Amino acid sequence: MTYSPVDRLNSIFMINSLHLLHIVLLSISILARANTARSGNGNYITLSFPSFDPSSSNTFFTVFTAASIASNGALQLTPDTLNNVDQLTHKAGRIFLSNPFKLWETDSTKYSGIRLASFSTRFDINIYRTSGSLPGEGFTFLISSSLVGPPLGSEDGYLGLTNSTKNGHLSDRFVAIEFDTIKQSHDPDDNHVGLDINGVNSTVVNSLTPFSIEISPVNATNYTVWINYEGLVRRIWVYMAVQGNPKPANDVLNASLDLSKVIDKVAFIGFSASTGARYQLNSVLAWELTVEILKRDRTGLSKSEIAIIGASCSTLAVLLLLLSVCYYI
Repeated sequence: MTYSPVDRLNSIFMINSLHLLHIVLLSISILARANTARSGNGNYITLSFPSFDPSSSNTFFTVFTAASIASNGALQLTPDTLNNVDQLTHKAGRIFLSNPFKLWETDSTKYSGIRLASFSTRFDINIYRTSGSLPGEGFTFLISSSLVGPPLGSEDGYLGLTNSTKNGHLSDRFVAIEFDTIKQSHDPDDNHVGLDINGVNSTVVNSLTPFSIEISPVNATNYTVWINYEGLVRRIWVYMAVQGNPKPANDVLNASLDLSKVIDKVAFIGFSASTGARYQLNSVLAWELTVEILKRDRTGLSKSEIAIIGASCSTLAVLLLLLSVCYYI
């Protein structure tokens, strides 16, 4: 069969139009998940992921090293295969939201000269150990000044955060909440939560055992974690319960934290994890994040929201133009 030049043009335009339609749908999806809200204390943006689509890895997330977005709809921070133990041990991974957040700014109206964004997050996790095995090493909620993968040597007890050379150095510029299943010399036990600043020697650490919580129990259990940060008082709180239960009244960790002394003004939010000789599957099943917007355009929308809407409208206009051209050819 032969095709005329008109047929070829029609085919090309149709393929391009379908590709653009896919982009538009993804942009609309971003807008649907990125909702802004107003409260008495300011303006916020909320991102909600009831599950995770592997095809969205290039749209919403940046995935590093041993991590992946699995076909079962979960973020896997370390390999999720059980077919080969060698693929599970001594691994480290990170997954970040690709777009950064402004978490503090200079403000002459404040006594300290600094205004910090408040944020809250809730995520469901499953830290799974295979039958008869002991879990290791740990999982973290991570705020990093840089969109980079785990450094070399960050497997084992370094939780995908740092390594033996960099541990504790101010240049690392990260904050993490760790959920650790291996006892190191500086840990209370092999079932604890801690606040990590530029290293894995936690600034504040609590055993989860008194709360009747086991991070990776013999019988696989999904947990919900809530983390609240109040920029005004520079303090962070962590809560944890079996999935389906309400947020507990008592926190499992709370600590003073001035983010402006640790991370850059603009930072990336995500997760990290590692395994060692002992291993576990580190899965995030769902995630919701709400962040205060510090600087806003006169329109009342943040610059990132304006960019998203502008990109969506521009793409839609081009798409409609191409579709109309295809129709009249």
